[in-house]
Amino acid sequence: MTNIRIAKEVDIEPIFKLLEEIAPEVPLSIKNDEARKLLLGKVSTSCESQKSLVATDNSGLIIGFILVMQDMAEEFLLRTLFELPYIAVAKDWRGNKISSAMIEKVKNYGMPLSAVVKHGNKSDMAGRFVKWGFKKSPRVNEDLFSWP
Repeated sequence: MTNIRIAKEVDIEPIFKLLEEIAPEVPLSIKNDEARKLLLGKVSTSCESQKSLVATDNSGLIIGFILVMQDMAEEFLLRTLFELPYIAVAKDWRGNKISSAMIEKVKNYGMPLSAVVKHGNKSDMAGRFVKWGFKKSPRVNEDLFSWP
């Protein structure tokens, strides 16, 4: 059984550890200190948004997350858009529809959502976004997904 809740400040470190685990699949380079610091800042900002979610097991261990950030560029267009920079589920917990459940909760915010998936992604995240009803817009080295 899993629980999904709003991410909190205390979740930053466990989220970052899970990001390190899935980094080769994204692909995400976090080998140098500057890259790690930038990513940690993104995780922190996402947790402060009160929109990011974590999935936990019965003991409270974080087994998945979806980071949600407000796209600041969209503020100038007089509309709010939420960016989904990273979604992850621990390898031992995959196949339990945890990411699908988190996406549904984020969709219930009622705001437009966007995500970018690199062509080198090894976890079929692009296929998942299509399955979740996102519109795909191909780019040079990545695909943009938007909902609705």
